[in-house]
Amino acid sequence: MSRVYNGARLVEALRGISATLEQCAWQSVAEAIEHTTALAGARGHSGDAGWILPVIVGGDDITVVLHGGYAFEFTVALSQRFEHLVNQSPLIAEALAGIAEARRTWRGQQVTTPLRVTLANGLVFTKPHHPFSNSVDLATQLMTSAKSLKPHGVSAIDVHVLRETALRSLDALRESLHAVGADSRPIRLWAGPIALAHDLPTELRERGVDRIREAMTLIARPASAPLGESDAPSIPSAVLHDLREALLAEHAPQARVDAVSSRARTIAEGRPYADALSTLLSDHLAVVDDANSFCRLLTAANLCDVEWGTAVGRRRRNPTPSVVTDD
Repeated sequence: MSRVYNGARLVEALRGISATLEQCAWQSVAEAIEHTTALAGARGHSGDAGWILPVIVGGDDITVVLHGGYAFEFTVALSQRFEHLVNQSPLIAEALAGIAEARRTWRGQQVTTPLRVTLANGLVFTKPHHPFSNSVDLATQLMTSAKSLKPHGVSAIDVHVLRETALRSLDALRESLHAVGADSRPIRLWAGPIALAHDLPTELRERGVDRIREAMTLIARPASAPLGESDAPSIPSAVLHDLREALLAEHAPQARVDAVSSRARTIAEGRPYADALSTLLSDHLAVVDDANSFCRLLTAANLCDVEWGTAVGRRRRNPTPSVVTDD
């Protein structure tokens, strides 16, 4: 039987939960920084001092500004560590048990409280002098999108690489990012929200972070990664540029996917990366799940641009500022 709190006991319990969330937030930020720094060092990127600036770390509200080359891996690590730490807390476990009991007791009534604590993340990559306030606003809109997976009990992230200077909403930025597949099914040309768990229910497996990483590995590996890390030839950046241009070209949406496939068949014939390109197109160009169809290729290519494409030897050029907002 769960406890019933009121008055001073309720205030004390809420204070304890708040303190627990605060401690878990700071610890998860510290561990994510350590993890990302070690990963960057393994890839040869060890010269970027001061690559992260925490702006807000309070409870489960976290906002940081960081180097674009580290942003995706940092955000994934942050979310996974926060979720693990919070759900291991006895105080949080007791609260969740009470919520579960309430769900059983209030049968027939709509109860929207979660069965476990998760983290929704919004990550936006911007140009160096993009207004910070707009970056935070876009990251918040992406975070709201990621919250759509909360009913499934998983943490999630939605990302956007901003290539323009205009200050527009996320909906406006994505208004043109639509295509139509061969079966006339609408296709969204972005992969978010991405579920940040490895053991996902069937309906979310195509949205898992492991799948986006598979696409990124097919596209390219870190320029400074140790030789022999991957024997498969990576797809040249020029080829990816052509594919991106075909997807985003100003022609009828129905033609976009066909244009990409046709272009790919022509440029890959007889090339050593033909198999990788074929897998990329078959598994990641038009992905069908229970809710809708989406394109994983474009998001993966954009993430490769900011995470790996800026690598030159052991240094990075043109660091892309990024803003992460979590809740």
